[in-house]
Amino acid sequence: MTEYKIVYYNVYMNSNNTENKKILRASLAYEMLKTAIEKRQFQPGQQLVEVELCEWLDMSRTPIREALSRLRAEGLVEYYPARGYVVSTFSYEKFKQIYEAIEALEGMLAYLLAIDHSNPEFDGVREAVIAMERAAIEKNWDAWLVADTKYHTQMYNCCSNEYILRELEILSKPSQQVRIMITRTYIDKEQSTKEHRAVYDAIVEGDREKARTLAQKHYNRVRRDVLEFLRTYNI
Repeated sequence: MTEYKIVYYNVYMNSNNTENKKILRASLAYEMLKTAIEKRQFQPGQQLVEVELCEWLDMSRTPIREALSRLRAEGLVEYYPARGYVVSTFSYEKFKQIYEAIEALEGMLAYLLAIDHSNPEFDGVREAVIAMERAAIEKNWDAWLVADTKYHTQMYNCCSNEYILRELEILSKPSQQVRIMITRTYIDKEQSTKEHRAVYDAIVEGDREKARTLAQKHYNRVRRDVLEFLRTYNI
């Protein structure tokens, strides 16, 4: 988190605009809180006390509240009148709904990319697919997980629909946590690799309906596997 402080300090000190400084404070608070949540420095269900956050970040309540409001919009924190802000927890039903939404959105994303995949970032999708295939042959599941994450990240980077992109970026955070937890031992990596290749090939061929159908079928299978895991192990 030190890097954020350095960047913030340099920009802050060079700004003579009071309004800009307010925005910078809120942005720094958001980045630091988001990082702490993603790295589990703040645990799911943990209450985020404004006074303590102000002391931790050495800021007033205004930028803290703006940051918390933004994190709430992204689903990383929740607000309860009696408790205030708490780090979001994800129940079985929430994960079910998250994966249902991703299935629909990823399908449309593949559909749109089949129409136009001229974005230079799309080369990264091909590289990710090749890396997944290599990792699957070598049974290097750490490398496979990195390639899988890159595949989806590069797909999102190519998205021309800002609404789809915004929702996928929000939904992908909790789903990625589950994927990291279970991919090495539970998910069928060979099958996922074949499905990613098939989606990529359909996009390159420009077959929009095939790309959408294959992307949705892939996420439908992954969703069923994830939910079965969560139900079996009561997570």
